[in-house]
Amino acid sequence: MDFLSGLKTIPKLIKQVFVGQAVRNDIIGNANKLATAILTATGFTAGRLNAALLASPAERIQILSKLTNDEIRSFERMNKQCALIYGSANALSRWCTTKEAANVNVSGRADALKVLKTLENAERGMQKFFNELLSAPSKFTNLSDRQIELWLHRAIEKTCRTTAAANKCVRDLSKLI
Repeated sequence: MDFLSGLKTIPKLIKQVFVGQAVRNDIIGNANKLATAILTATGFTAGRLNAALLASPAERIQILSKLTNDEIRSFERMNKQCALIYGSANALSRWCTTKEAANVNVSGRADALKVLKTLENAERGMQKFFNELLSAPSKFTNLSDRQIELWLHRAIEKTCRTTAAANKCVRDLSKLI
């Protein structure tokens, strides 16, 4: 009797494995989308900031105004990814403690949580940086050419740090897949 009742649970366990694997894949997929969106936005922004750094003082203001008024807004879709990554992080945290998770071989569960946390931080950093960038042109009128140049150097450094974090996440995600 115990043997037969054990056999009856096998289909349920198999179903849980497939459902758990699908949840895991969705979470990793969403994290990959966010990391890629961050890489795209930061790469573009760093390039435009470098162009501004190379330009004359008058051209810098034009480049930065165009960046903040037109170009950077095209990355608004990245903001829509925020909900996905926070949802994914919460889903993964909750899922790791479920019965179905116990039946799924999730290599590097702690690594997955670490990747998601890094992405959350990178996303928050990008949001803060983009907000600073969008409000920057109004401040430039009161700054000297040298102060604007220093601001550009700091902005490029911030952008590159965020790019590096997102790049590491993409690399780490590939190990989890």
